[in-house]
Amino acid sequence: MKIFYSKTLLTIALSCLIYITNAQNYRLEAGVNLGASNYLGDIGGKYLQRRDGIVDIKMRMTKPMVGIYGKYAIGPRYGMRMGFSMGQIAGDDRYTSNPERNDRNQNFRNTIFEVSITNEYEFYEAYNVGKNSRYRLDYNMYLILGGGFFMHNPQGKYQGTWYDLQPLRTNRETYSLSGISVIGGFGMDFTLKRNYKIGFRFTTMLTNTDYLDDISGPYKSINDFQTNGQFTSKEDQLAYQIMDQRRQDNEIPSGGPQGGDPRGNPNNKDSYLFASFNFAYVFKGKGGKYNRAFHNGYVRKRGGRVKVQRFFAF
Repeated sequence: MKIFYSKTLLTIALSCLIYITNAQNYRLEAGVNLGASNYLGDIGGKYLQRRDGIVDIKMRMTKPMVGIYGKYAIGPRYGMRMGFSMGQIAGDDRYTSNPERNDRNQNFRNTIFEVSITNEYEFYEAYNVGKNSRYRLDYNMYLILGGGFFMHNPQGKYQGTWYDLQPLRTNRETYSLSGISVIGGFGMDFTLKRNYKIGFRFTTMLTNTDYLDDISGPYKSINDFQTNGQFTSKEDQLAYQIMDQRRQDNEIPSGGPQGGDPRGNPNNKDSYLFASFNFAYVFKGKGGKYNRAFHNGYVRKRGGRVKVQRFFAF
């Protein structure tokens, strides 16, 4: 897994280097993003059953995220961004007001490593916000659409110890620790002196897995964990106990869930969210068609010279 992460970072770095070499004017930027992450799934949430959207997010479970990225401007309003991000997500039924989830007493944490490629469309531009020069692109807002590949590893806490959940098969099913996502969102940024950018970005990743939190589908019965009425391994016994932490022993408590009772909803895939501040440097290219105004900073207008500053010059 470490080899995979190293190759991913190397690929991003080499891609950025190629773009820098071929960049025209100020089309390429590279930066970092720092912010927060959260998730939507089967653990935690508000009073109602699971709902899609930020209305079901528990803010107290917000965790940090960090990333690096490179972006290339295909045109004045279109750009393509490639990034590598790492974010943590978590959930805990202790903090939900839904009585069934609260009684269930499940919890998890997960660290997500994501490689993404997104397209950005700038739907609003404000030139010369500071009123210090003409035609300077100082502020813009944009929409985001793309896809990503991620790796993850959900863990659960039982009696004070964290355990990797996927090998335990608490749902008696095997699932992948990697997946793909559809990415959507919006962002905004300021450009300072053509070479520096600072902005904010919000994205939602709709994944193809329901196991970011290790929960999907109904409860399993004790017979799914035992052979001839006995646990054949400590792992099977631990998986049974973690499946529903109302269990204080190996028996199902009176009035507790039975095999087949709802535990998670397999019809809704899990998703996660990133909200971050971006800090970037915009590179001046060494090739391509520079127009005269870009080079000398002046254009002829009404018989005189007028100073201009352009972020893009195609």
